[in-house]
Amino acid sequence: RRNLERRLGRDPEVAEIVARGYALEQVYRVSIADVRELPDLDERLAAARAAAPGYALVAWDGPTPAPHRVGMRRMKEGMSRDAPGSGTLFEPEVWDDQRLTDFEAHVVDGGRSSRTVAAFDRTSGEMAGFTSIFVGSGDLAVQHDTFVAAEHRGHGLGMTMKLANLVELRTHHPGHPRVSTWNAEENRPMLAVNEATGFRPVSYDGVWGRRA
Repeated sequence: RRNLERRLGRDPEVAEIVARGYALEQVYRVSIADVRELPDLDERLAAARAAAPGYALVAWDGPTPAPHRVGMRRMKEGMSRDAPGSGTLFEPEVWDDQRLTDFEAHVVDGGRSSRTVAAFDRTSGEMAGFTSIFVGSGDLAVQHDTFVAAEHRGHGLGMTMKLANLVELRTHHPGHPRVSTWNAEENRPMLAVNEATGFRPVSYDGVWGRRA
């Protein structure tokens, strides 16, 4: 990151903030997948589900159904702890039911709808992970959060859920064949999932910070 920061420091667009003492804290990759370019999507999803027989997938549109809200709140809190932050400082979050309600209402108020796929442990019944796509105007949907709880990693659930939600998008929102996503460059496990799923990088974004 230091080499990248030095190169960016010579760019006139960022030279001023570097001169003021800001440092590059995080780099995000923006990627796009087009379901029209994934003709084997169903076959890949079937293979991924077969490789994780201990988990069941559940999909829904809009707000989280009542039986899954406690699990979703736990997933949101887990993301706040586990998301790669590099030099950026994040604080663990607390999600009560009102916060989840307010968040999901904000999605609708912004003129968007959402589709979510969650994975559940067949033995315990607990939610193991989830992924959501937001659909608004235009033909470009937005991949929002994707998370797998630490104790359920290693079963390919991230890719399984993403493939399943792309099938959901293709089925229920055929006018939105493209999906954008952004991930921290240091988050190699999720980038590997995205690349294998069919996402291709289109741009990069930097987060700068200055410590007192």
